[in-house]
Amino acid sequence: MQWWSVKRLAVAVVGMLLGLAVAPGAAQGEPTAPIEVRVWQDVGDELDIYVSARPAAGSWGTLGTIPLALDDGISSSGQYRYGDISLDVPLLNRATPATVEVRVWQDVRGSERIYVSARPAGGSWSTLGTIRLLLDDGVSSSGVFRFGDISLDVPLPAEEVGTLAGYAGDWGFADGRGTEARFGRQYERSFGDLKVDVAPDGSVIVADPANTAVRRVAPDGTVTTVAGRHRGFLPAPVDVAVDAEGSIYVASRGDGLIRKFSSDGRVTRVIAGGGPETPAFEPPPPSTAEEAYFWNIKGIALGPQGDLYVIEQEQIRRLSSSGWVTTIAGGSGLGHVDGPGAQAQFHRLQDIAVDDDGNVYVIDLTYVLGRGAVPAIRKVDTDGVVSTLYRGEHPAFGGALAGATGLTLSDDGEVLISNTGRHQIVRLTADGTLQGIAGSGEDGYLDGPRDATALSLPGSLALLPGGGLVVADQSGSLLRVIAPDADGSALPEIALAAGKSVPLLEGVQVSAYIRNLSFYPGSMALDESGHVVVSDPQFSAVRRVSPDGAVATLAGANGTGFRDGAGDEAQFDGPGGLAIAPDGSIYVADYGNDSIREIAADGSVTTVLFPEGFEIPRPGALAIDGNGNLLVAQLFPGRLVRLSPSGEASVLLDGGLQFIHGIAVSDDGDAYLTARRHERAVIVRVTPDGGISTVFQGAREEHGGIFTLDVEGIAVAGDGTLYVVDSGYGRVVRISPDGSVAIVVEQEAFSRVRNEVADAILLAPDGSLLVSTIDAIWKITLPDE
Repeated sequence: MQWWSVKRLAVAVVGMLLGLAVAPGAAQGEPTAPIEVRVWQDVGDELDIYVSARPAAGSWGTLGTIPLALDDGISSSGQYRYGDISLDVPLLNRATPATVEVRVWQDVRGSERIYVSARPAGGSWSTLGTIRLLLDDGVSSSGVFRFGDISLDVPLPAEEVGTLAGYAGDWGFADGRGTEARFGRQYERSFGDLKVDVAPDGSVIVADPANTAVRRVAPDGTVTTVAGRHRGFLPAPVDVAVDAEGSIYVASRGDGLIRKFSSDGRVTRVIAGGGPETPAFEPPPPSTAEEAYFWNIKGIALGPQGDLYVIEQEQIRRLSSSGWVTTIAGGSGLGHVDGPGAQAQFHRLQDIAVDDDGNVYVIDLTYVLGRGAVPAIRKVDTDGVVSTLYRGEHPAFGGALAGATGLTLSDDGEVLISNTGRHQIVRLTADGTLQGIAGSGEDGYLDGPRDATALSLPGSLALLPGGGLVVADQSGSLLRVIAPDADGSALPEIALAAGKSVPLLEGVQVSAYIRNLSFYPGSMALDESGHVVVSDPQFSAVRRVSPDGAVATLAGANGTGFRDGAGDEAQFDGPGGLAIAPDGSIYVADYGNDSIREIAADGSVTTVLFPEGFEIPRPGALAIDGNGNLLVAQLFPGRLVRLSPSGEASVLLDGGLQFIHGIAVSDDGDAYLTARRHERAVIVRVTPDGGISTVFQGAREEHGGIFTLDVEGIAVAGDGTLYVVDSGYGRVVRISPDGSVAIVVEQEAFSRVRNEVADAILLAPDGSLLVSTIDAIWKITLPDE
């Protein structure tokens, strides 16, 4: 394609009149962007000229309409005056604009005659030549101005971070070139995200587990399918590795096999896996490749001697080139233990890389009680000794590394990491410091300079010949390329992306409402007399706690079972959610019995009947709305049912959520639910007429989200403020009506013991909060604001 092409009804070459040369387009094959330029002229004052520009099919309002005085010079013949203007036209998904220099000429003898020249910044005016612009493409709505348009293909400079193939945020399965190709499947994480490696010819080999395929991406961005998805059966390929001859090793989590394909994908054989299952958390004994059993393969990488290293959840194994499988580290249990490989422990291995000396590097998400999954970079040296190179704090508590999922090594041995939750690629220095190398830290899609480009949940990494870096980005929907430094040296450091801090409320007071309970309080409800009614799933009972600390059993505590009758005879099986009706009746979600039970004022227990055929399996949280309707949240798959006082049942929400743990009803009748959706904590509002909206959905926990997946109780104040308990972090969070978020208390406010996990929550009449933990109920007094 020529650098500049003009698409217009007529092109008049008038260079001889203006004393200019006209030349055809220049370089071929450069990326270009179509830019449209509009020239306006006042029909009443033909000396009054304006210019607009936009990307093709964009908005003319992008730059607005700019006045242009034709006073920059005249032609050598003296017949034409001209004015110059440089326009930086913003482009979709590029940080660097397309710069167009436009020259507008006017015939001094006939001012209605307009000509235009254009060039790339610093280029030659002769590239396009000079064109007669008839100004006959339209007039302004006022009729004061007429205009004419031209369209130009503007050459684009290579960006430090560019797109190789795929389309941001559009998942699927399609081969093709560049943006024609599609990868992955949105929210499909059952078998993992895209994994990449690089072949000797510079093409990128992609494991696309959601599409059960292995793909090849040529250097020009052309995507083809090598194996699977209509080229044979390939169950959930979770990772690939490519050797010096171009052979492709594919690990499948679907059947636990490792296959080897020729470079064209036409020859395949199973090289390992399929042996008898071995006990969990016991290092499997050495075996031949055919006898080996692989469980939950997470990644593979080739070593310098041709050995293939395999990571499962908590162990690293080696398949030697002679066909012998051994465990080199881990396998004795979950944890974070350094030392000799047999004693070392891992928790959740994510990715693997091997250097030229045979040292193995892995990402391990290690669990810290009360803090969740903390990413660590660990190394297994050639003697089999495990060490930790980096382990920070959890990203929700200030840690710099957030849910890292991709790892590779530079030619200089640098450890390069996808800091997934921070939307950035980082480098781990020899002294254990993290440095940013690509990505501004803003979640988005933007090609451009390394410090301005926007990534979104970058994942797998692989090094290209010449030092470039390929990144699986945009939640696995496309591949990006980070260009190497021009002189071949390490990429200069950029600012390290930081997480968004959440303020901690000041002036909050926490005191014990009651401590040292002999049971684990589950759900709570407040009766009219100020007593706290508590479910006791441990002893299958429902109890009442008085303000003075006295505890009484209302029903149950007679062993696990299913029996109606007097309170001291009734039986439950794992009672959970509670709600108190206006008449004082207590409704209990009897989870183990898949039923709703009612405790009357006299203590007798009955089973609530739903219409015939209307089953309530796995009932969870309960609430009573302003009309006396009983709202029942089913824990899984996530359904909200309404039962009227007359016994009519209806479904307000069916599907789309998982594990609905909490429910609270506002004064206007809206129900607020705490649940999970797409591996994120979510708060959803359901109106009485069945309208559904998302109030809050944050980042995933390992990416530094404000919540873990274990969002539990919820309370709503009269002004719509929400108070939410997260038992994973042991914290209470406030979400204001304007959407702002603040932490009310952290776990340490309840106890120095990390397992003092907050669970249920109530809003008391005096505006304080009551929160249950393992053996206590706490009172939280909020500051006056």
